[in-house]
Amino acid sequence: MKNLLIYINPRHDFGVEEKLTAKIQIDNSLELGWKREDILLVTNFPFEYNGVKSLLIGDDNFNSFDPLSTKTYAIPSLFEQKLIEKREIYWAHDFDVFQNVPITQSEMEMEMVDANIGLTDKGRMPRWNGGSIFFRESAKDIFNLAKEIMDQ
Repeated sequence: MKNLLIYINPRHDFGVEEKLTAKIQIDNSLELGWKREDILLVTNFPFEYNGVKSLLIGDDNFNSFDPLSTKTYAIPSLFEQKLIEKREIYWAHDFDVFQNVPITQSEMEMEMVDANIGLTDKGRMPRWNGGSIFFRESAKDIFNLAKEIMDQ
């Protein structure tokens, strides 16, 4: 399983709060048993912290219309660059979504046995939460369609 964090910014840098949150996310993930190579920090600028180095994608992956949706907007680029592997489950989440307990690939495979994508809800209301998404390589068409709709 891969822990996917995406942060694209036209300034080519983290803000003060986001930089701190990125470091906390990396440290928290390592403490919960993630391997460094399974933490995928995707940015449009170089960044490295505690052995995790960012994967670079272009500025065109920033969603200027809805910056909070940039994560979903940028995922099709990861498919195009062949960074999304078959047989892996990806957990794409916002920087303010913190993991509290370990999550395993086998646990997620049981939860997503016939699913391409797993969406969480807001907890307090019956709405999808785009801040925490589990997906497989087979969800490529879903993300491409989401980006197409966002572009419209």
